[in-house]
Amino acid sequence: MARGQKLIAVSYVNIGGKEILFDDLTEEQKEEFRQKVSERIGKTLSWYLSEHPEELASLQKYRVDNKTEGDRNDNRNT
Repeated sequence: MARGQKLIAVSYVNIGGKEILFDDLTEEQKEEFRQKVSERIGKTLSWYLSEHPEELASLQKYRVDNKTEGDRNDNRNT
């Protein structure tokens, strides 16, 4: 790619066996898709960490080491 040339990426989703441009989805469809992806990621991480509990310590360390100053003052238990 030549310097100064923009790289453009497009995202497609598979719905009912059809490839659909993500930007062509309605806001409702986008939100539904985001929720499904979020649920799938949560299940996958849960499964992985149950199979590899030794990895949990490194994730916890990463979270603590990478908190921003605002996060440190936050009272949420995340």
